[in-house]
Amino acid sequence: MKLITKILIELTLCAVLLSVFLPGAVSAIEQDAQVINDPLGCYALDIIFIIDQSGSMSGDPGRNILPNDPLGNRFYAPRYALNWLANNIMGLCTTAIHRVGVVSFGTNSQIDMPLTKIAPENQAAWDQVKGVLSDKIRSQNLDATDPAKAFKEAYMMLKAAPPFGDLPRKQAIISLTDGKACVPTKGCRAATGDGMDHELYNRLFVDQVNEDFEFSDDLMQQDEALRKAAEQFGGIGNIPDTTKFDILYNDYPVSRDDLRESTYIWIIAMNSAENYLEIDGDALSQIAKTHGGQLIALPENRIAVPREFNKILSWLSGISPTILRCGKLAVDPYLGGAILDVYKAAEGFDLKITHNGKTLVGGQGDREYFGVVDYSQFGVIEHYRFQKPPAGLWQVDAPTNSDCESLEVAYIPFRSKVTMISPLGMLPNYNLNDATFDPAHPFSLQYKITDAAEGITLDEDLTYPLDIKAKVGLPDGTSQEVAFTFEEEGIWKSTPIPVHILGTYTVDLSAYAPCIENPDLAQSRCSDRPKILVVQDANGTYQVGEVSLFEFKILSPGDGSTITLHGNLWPEQLALQPINVVVQMVDANGTPLLADTVLTGDLNRAFMATLSAPGNQVQSLVMQPDPTDPSRYIVSFSSPAVLGKHTLTIDLTSDYRYETYSPAKNQITSSFTRYDGLLNNPTFYMFIGGLLLLGLIGIVAWVMLNRKSAVFGRLILSDNSGTKLYSLSQKKSVVTLTTNLPFGVKKVIVTNAGVNAGKQLIKIVIKQAKGTDATRTLVDGGPETPATATLRAKYEWGGKPTK
Repeated sequence: MKLITKILIELTLCAVLLSVFLPGAVSAIEQDAQVINDPLGCYALDIIFIIDQSGSMSGDPGRNILPNDPLGNRFYAPRYALNWLANNIMGLCTTAIHRVGVVSFGTNSQIDMPLTKIAPENQAAWDQVKGVLSDKIRSQNLDATDPAKAFKEAYMMLKAAPPFGDLPRKQAIISLTDGKACVPTKGCRAATGDGMDHELYNRLFVDQVNEDFEFSDDLMQQDEALRKAAEQFGGIGNIPDTTKFDILYNDYPVSRDDLRESTYIWIIAMNSAENYLEIDGDALSQIAKTHGGQLIALPENRIAVPREFNKILSWLSGISPTILRCGKLAVDPYLGGAILDVYKAAEGFDLKITHNGKTLVGGQGDREYFGVVDYSQFGVIEHYRFQKPPAGLWQVDAPTNSDCESLEVAYIPFRSKVTMISPLGMLPNYNLNDATFDPAHPFSLQYKITDAAEGITLDEDLTYPLDIKAKVGLPDGTSQEVAFTFEEEGIWKSTPIPVHILGTYTVDLSAYAPCIENPDLAQSRCSDRPKILVVQDANGTYQVGEVSLFEFKILSPGDGSTITLHGNLWPEQLALQPINVVVQMVDANGTPLLADTVLTGDLNRAFMATLSAPGNQVQSLVMQPDPTDPSRYIVSFSSPAVLGKHTLTIDLTSDYRYETYSPAKNQITSSFTRYDGLLNNPTFYMFIGGLLLLGLIGIVAWVMLNRKSAVFGRLILSDNSGTKLYSLSQKKSVVTLTTNLPFGVKKVIVTNAGVNAGKQLIKIVIKQAKGTDATRTLVDGGPETPATATLRAKYEWGGKPTK
């Protein structure tokens, strides 16, 4: 409910600032919706100008009668009103279609212009018809003065007018007259004087108007409340939002029927030598007041008539023009356009406008700099319409100070129009790694700021930077703020917008620019608003729809698995084993997905695999499509080849069809351990080989040692039973004799004992069956030596001795 109230308040503000009041009925929600449906809150106007064309308006020099309308305001002011209404459409209310009729009266009444549409699409279209329409409003002399006939003509014109357009429509009568009623058939004759019964005429006139033209009490009360608020706050545009909302919707609501049944009436009483208002003033005042208008008495009408037209048209349109004479005019930045009307008391001089060394005088000069798209003169009225006027302090001057006292300037700025140009359509949802948008495919808000009528873009003004931001309301009730930067051709682009939640997002955009201070004003215009609202749009939305999730999972190596570093001894011969990586694309249900249905771009570079091993060893390889399975990608790592825990990381490096698919993750990891079993470990086989080598070396050393200190020759053993010979030439350093030994001897061990005096020595150890061992050293060729009690030993060789 708070959001709805806020939106209604903001829409009401737009309506009051930009066009006319919002008198939509609050008795029915449907009627309210129709009233605020128009983006600018504008209303169409049906206006009938009733012009007094009696002889006194133009005067009679022959009879020495001065004109009551010396400047021709009775036809210049309505022509100016035509232009005013056209510019209202081209600058503020582009969807409005106004209608204008003109009735002239004197002795009788006549229709100078039937109710005619005023709806130019642009200045060129208006230039084609403006002159034709203006020519219909001209000076005439219709003799006497019978306003009742003119009001009856206006009634018939409005009654016959069919409903037109979709906007709510206000109707009004603006009458210009300079004298009391003078109807020849009722006794008023110029030659004999006024013989009319004015009391009777006025009573019948009032009754006729009241019968023909109604006015809603509800609309009357609403207008009165708005007038009081405008007086309190210094203009309709300055009324606070909440106050406007209360007046229009809570305290004094009106319906479309109230508008259709109501006709505003203003009567502008121009000066006259005779104070006719003493006679007819009460009747005219009653007619105006009971129909939402006023009787405006103008004792001096040179400036006053067009000024009052401006006031009346502004009131109907809900606009607060800035009124000034000479001096400085603060023109705010980023205006779509502006109207500046100059009301002069006499002909013969033109207003001078200067800014930054540029000048306009009488519509001529630096037109392009000021953005002049229309300059018109209606007698002594100058009318400018600017498009994208340059911001800053303009200087408005008359030729002399006295001229300044005899003119008024009315300034009406046009607000800019903002249009969301993107995003359009449904945006794909993205909700990954706590990101609110897809970094590869971010979406942004794009708004174009233009003038309200012809779509001319408003670019960035570096002197007065635009602070434009939008509050994005998320479907979950939270909000995010995004900022904008200027792109080109009036387009402003935001930072990436969130798309991580399904549903409808609302966009409340506001753009503020610095307020331009006017030092000529006694009260600062910027003290309570250092920044001015340039554009606002609380109606933006965008949709985020569901997309299909896809995943990629590591099929090999499995997370937590163990993989040998080396192959078997046979047939791999303990070769280093590669890491074969397999990744498969699947949907949310685990069903394999063909890569080319999801991915875009170069499918051969869709995934990057990175292997991290102990010792900060890292290698990255691009994965390739598996030729046997279009849902899989493969790659093989031959290094780093180390034992321990490894981490495998797979990154999605390809783009994807983001309109329909979204990754569940952009990166996945798994870990595994590389190890070697006993039979796969080269160290084990190196250890075994080392042992074998050591054994071989020992054997060789032993053989070599044996060969170097080998025992040669023969050993002769003798006892009482005889003599036995034993060969020692076995190429061994130790020779053991165990067979055919003498009685009582178990074993004889013979070793090389070296050399003495050039003779080979041997040492023998005789192990007896009984008793102790006997050890003897024998010399080559020496005599028999007793070895035991019964045994003698002798050694013979004769060869070259060895150590």
